[in-house]
Amino acid sequence: MKKFDRRSFLKTSSLSAAAIASTSLLASCTPPKRTSKGTYMGGFAAPKIPNLRAAFIGVGARGGDHLRVVASMENTEVVAISDLYEDHVERWSQIASDIGKGERHQNVASYFGGEDLWKKMLEEVKPDVVFIATNWENHANMVIQAMKSGAHAFVEVPIATTLEAMWEIIHTSEETQKHCMMMENVNYGRT
Repeated sequence: MKKFDRRSFLKTSSLSAAAIASTSLLASCTPPKRTSKGTYMGGFAAPKIPNLRAAFIGVGARGGDHLRVVASMENTEVVAISDLYEDHVERWSQIASDIGKGERHQNVASYFGGEDLWKKMLEEVKPDVVFIATNWENHANMVIQAMKSGAHAFVEVPIATTLEAMWEIIHTSEETQKHCMMMENVNYGRT
């Protein structure tokens, strides 16, 4: 029989402990049982939208930059802006109007002053796409509600702060057949 010394004992017990610990860690990393009633979105191409109706939730520094870029694109119409602050909404509505040169972005619906007015905006305006640049904690809920209201969602980083919220976003996207994209200017262009 082979002699079992302290070094062998420590090596064997350390490896055993690591194996046991990693088993539970790996088990916790597996995705939850698929509950989505939708269709996998990989390779999905949404129908072309000839004149894109865009709404914006949060037009501080980041959201305003997104508005400027979208308003400058042909075949787009900025239809609504929601922000906590009236001056932000007024400023970016005027910028959109100026970019539209009297032809586009002239009737921008304004929602300001309340933390949940963005929900009213989604319900009343029915945009094709929604750009979200608010505080992190609200991103996931706003993305989910935007897709449920019939809009594709574009959101600043991070898209969500919990794994559960990530799965809810995936399931909502699959169920509604709406795209959801997390934006990062390093990947998609500087403004």
